[in-house]
This record gives sequence, C-alpha cells and structure tokens, in this order.
Amino acid sequence: MAAMAALFVFATFSWLVLCGSQDANIDAALASSVAANSDPQFGMAIGNVLSWLPASQLTAELQDMHSLGVTWIRYDINWSDVQPTNATSYYWSVYDRVVAAVNQAGMHSLVTIAYTPAWARTAACKSAGDTCPPANSATFAAFARAVAARYAPQGVHTWEIWNEPNAPSFWKPSPNPQAYTTLLKATAPAIRAVDAQATILVGGLTGAMTGQGNISAASFLQTIYADGGASSFNAVAIHPYTFPYTPSNAKVYGWEEMADTPTNLRAIMQANGDSSKKIWITEYGAPTDGPGSVIAENSNTPIGAANYVSESSQAQLLTNAVQQYETYPWAGPFFWYSYKDLGTNTNTRENFFGLIRADGTHKPAYAAYQQAISSATGQ
Repeated sequence: MAAMAALFVFATFSWLVLCGSQDANIDAALASSVAANSDPQFGMAIGNVLSWLPASQLTAELQDMHSLGVTWIRYDINWSDVQPTNATSYYWSVYDRVVAAVNQAGMHSLVTIAYTPAWARTAACKSAGDTCPPANSATFAAFARAVAARYAPQGVHTWEIWNEPNAPSFWKPSPNPQAYTTLLKATAPAIRAVDAQATILVGGLTGAMTGQGNISAASFLQTIYADGGASSFNAVAIHPYTFPYTPSNAKVYGWEEMADTPTNLRAIMQANGDSSKKIWITEYGAPTDGPGSVIAENSNTPIGAANYVSESSQAQLLTNAVQQYETYPWAGPFFWYSYKDLGTNTNTRENFFGLIRADGTHKPAYAAYQQAISSATGQ
C-alpha cells in the first residue's frame, strides 16, 4: 500500500532537521505562505480496501467517515483488477459499487489510476508485480480514458496518476521521472477528451530525500517540468509522513519540502508559472502498533524509522498536521491515511494506521480528526 512504501523510504534516509536556516529561498517561501487556507477540505485515503468490503460494511463505513466531516475519499482503481488478462475485456462491477457508494454518502472521489497487469508490463518486469510501469504509456492512457469515460458521468472528475512514482516500491525496478512524465503526458489528454471537468494530480510523491533508488519530490517535479509536463496536471500530490514527530516539532524533510526547504515544490511551481496550482496532501498518518516497540516523539529517532507511535501520539500528530495545513493558502485537500486498521497481526505496522481499531473501537485520533475538521471548517 502507499503508506508502506513511504515508510520504508523514510526508515532508511528521510530524516533531515533544518533548524535555524536563514536561506533567502526559505524566507521568501514563508513570506508567501502567511495567509491562512481559505478553503480547508478533508478526506480519507483508503487505498484498495473499499472495493472488497461487503455492501453493508461499505455503506456503514462511508457514512461514518462522512459523519467525521470528511468530504473526500481517495481510493484506487487498479488496472490489474479491471483488465487482468487483455486490453479488450473490462470488469467494472467492483468499482461501480464503490463509486455509487461514495456518491450516496455525499462525498467526492479522488481516484488513483495505477498499477499494471502482467500482460501490459515489459518482459523484464513481468514477474515483479503490478507496481511495474506499463510497457507502453499509450496503453495505460487508453485504460485511464476508459475509467474517466465510465465514471465522469457519475460525478468523478479528480484523477491522481499513479501512486508514489518517485519510490522504487511503486515504480519498479527504480523511479524514472522521464518515463513518468511520458506516462502523464499521454494520460492527461486521454482523460480530458472524455472529462472536460477533469482535475489531474501528479501521483502522490513520497516525501523522501534522494538516495538508494529514491528521488526526492522536488527533484522529481523539476524533471516533470523540464520534460514539458506542466500542461498535463492541475495539482501536485505529496505524502509527507513525519512520525514520530509532529510537523511543527522541527524542520522536517518531506513536510517542509512542500514550501520551506531551499529547493521546494512551491518554489519550483512558481518558477514555472504554476503558482495558481495547489499541493494536495493525499496521504498523512502514523501507525500505532507493529514489530518492535513504541517510539516517543522526543526519542531522536529518524523520521519513519520509528517502529510505531502510541495512540495518543497518533492523535497529536493528526491535530498538529491539520493545524499546520490550515496555514497553507496553496494547499488543496488534506487526506488522513487511514480509516480502519487492516488487522491485528503485528508483523507489519501497515495494519495499524487506522483511526479505528480492527474490532471497530475508536482510537483517540478518531475524535481528534472530528474535532480538527470542525475547528478548521467552523462546522
């Protein structure tokens, strides 16, 4: 899942504290971010979970998310599910009911179009899994067009192209910004041909420093612009995980890369004439169990290398992140990852990012998100 890749990235090399910098670029970025976010919007990032829930559970969980104040749901439409064997057969039923259920719950869909069936991969990547890029960008673009043609008439107009393409876990065997830009440039006009209202997002970039096969979000975005991709997206998505630290605890790489580091996403967008485009935080969260032990915020542990945080720390991270988000006039919607724990097996912390435990009981972060949304929106 998206969070797992971001966490593995962070665990190795994503800790950078930039205390006390007087860099002129940072000062300029901060000065441009004085005004508050005039339109805070909140979502839940779910990945591929919704498509496999029983109908009654799907309805109940979406209604509960809506009761929190959530107005957006981010979920995958996986190419491997819809066209598992060839380019001419489509299996839509599992996603038809998700789109209908989100609409019925009164929320907006942010659809991540991603992942490649075996028949559409290169021979070298055929056995490496569906996070390999497609062998042919035009084939992926044709699938994206079919997705938009089916669901735009049902009110879906926001499309995220791939997930974390700057991390090797989601673009195998290694990220390639030029190849991703080719994919984006093929896909955007294909979607827009059937959805005149389309909002297209650069696939949520993991907030990792360049190294060991990973490419920083800023470097990746610079290449997209350099390769002529500016007209192919309406917004940039990022996944700035910071646990065990709150975003305001220190100058934290990933979160700060949005606007405050010497080379940051906002500065790159402004330099390319895209100051009106926004940055969407399409994943942010923290696990509350897993292998190892709980790590406190003051532990001097590198970001993401923490095994997991306490439930009370998770709630604090959430509250602080929303408070920081509210100060960003250039930010699009904020998405928490995720709604409910995937299970109770502590062999992986990926099971424990939820606001709700696997048994359905609430963690402190559940009430914290509800309160944070209410405070931000005045509802």
